[in-house]
Amino acid sequence: MKKYIAFISWLVLLALPAAASTLYVSTDGDDDTAQPDDPDLPFLTLQAALDQTADGDTVRVASGTYPVTPIIVPWYEPLPDKMAPIQMIRKSNITIESEEDALIQAPGAGDVFVMQNCTNIVIHGLNFESDHSPVPDGEVNG
Repeated sequence: MKKYIAFISWLVLLALPAAASTLYVSTDGDDDTAQPDDPDLPFLTLQAALDQTADGDTVRVASGTYPVTPIIVPWYEPLPDKMAPIQMIRKSNITIESEEDALIQAPGAGDVFVMQNCTNIVIHGLNFESDHSPVPDGEVNG
């Protein structure tokens, strides 16, 4: 009976979702020393924070301007590769929140933020700016 209870307890623990984390991004952050759930040790770049996200996480971007450089994003066939400074691939249930004056600035980029095979991504209050931004005022909320 004790083995049965231990086994059932183990199954219940496996079924519990992992605790979601909050990752912080700030203009005075450091991608090498940043720690999830610690606002005193934020990331410097949104990309570094996104790379560390897991299902259910939230990324909070502090006010400020975040200049980024376009990089090549390899697309799945038959789509051509894209130039984009921020990319998110195979992520789900991620929320990105920012203060109203947080700006991702990508001069020379066509696309600023590219997502592939992502589901349930919420971006609120983050502003994007590029030379070719098709989004009015460079703002995305959703």
